[in-house]
Amino acid sequence: MKNKLLSVKPTVRQLIVILVFAGLIIVQFFSSPLWVNPGRTSIAKPKSQINETITSSSTSQKNETRRITHQTIGNPPTKKLAESILSGNMLSQVYSEDHVDSETIKWNGFGAFEINNNKSNLKTDKNAGTYVSFGQQTNTGQNTKSVAQVDKSSYQPNKREETGNGRSDFKPVGFHQMKIGGPYNYLYNRGHALGYAIIGNISGVDASESNKNNITTQTAWSNQASENDNHNTGQNYYEGIVRAAETEGKFIIYSVSPIYQTKDDLLPVANHLEASSSDGTVNFNVLIPNVQPGYQINYATGYAN
Repeated sequence: MKNKLLSVKPTVRQLIVILVFAGLIIVQFFSSPLWVNPGRTSIAKPKSQINETITSSSTSQKNETRRITHQTIGNPPTKKLAESILSGNMLSQVYSEDHVDSETIKWNGFGAFEINNNKSNLKTDKNAGTYVSFGQQTNTGQNTKSVAQVDKSSYQPNKREETGNGRSDFKPVGFHQMKIGGPYNYLYNRGHALGYAIIGNISGVDASESNKNNITTQTAWSNQASENDNHNTGQNYYEGIVRAAETEGKFIIYSVSPIYQTKDDLLPVANHLEASSSDGTVNFNVLIPNVQPGYQINYATGYAN
């Protein structure tokens, strides 16, 4: 009897070992990413790689949004591409308009040039109230400086289609559209000087895409990049500052001047943006190159390759 009991003990031990290993395998299976997301076919990225795509959980939600936005709208132009639009003729317009010299125009590292240490010469005038003044086109179809004073009442939160300012067939001069790769789909936008949301709630103002005095042929990068993303500073980044200030109840003066190489060019090579608020919390003075990474533009005609 003693010998039979001794012979059974190894079998019990074996069963215990088998059960332990089986339990570990089951726990590992149910905790794996493949079980949590059965449709996933790739192995999870290391944490360091995930952080390149989205900020860590300790980072604020605002920063997470900014990083994601930055990925969806592509990269800013290189300094070399941005500087390709700088020339004597266009710079002289900036100098005379802003009463500055070449030493005050500096690359910001993220697509734009800061003028006068990014400080505007504009001053608000509350006695004048809110208003919009569109620059008039020249005989060759070039647009000129537009200015607006805005506050919370000026801001238009509704979509274009809801206010009768939906899509338009209007084509500004030089609008030779091209389908391109990447996040933008098309090379050109109908680019506002004064953006729809910024001025769209002021009575009697034409904020549509058919207002020839407010629309130029603008590259997708120059126009769309990039709200809340200070690492990709196209026009929409600075418009976002103005929009946010409006919703916060600030009183702001804002101007946009298309800058051309010659008096006959159809496309501006840049937009000169300035803004200043009455309380001093908003103040910028920048030049946004009208360029698109990967493309060469003929500003005299609007054709590109």
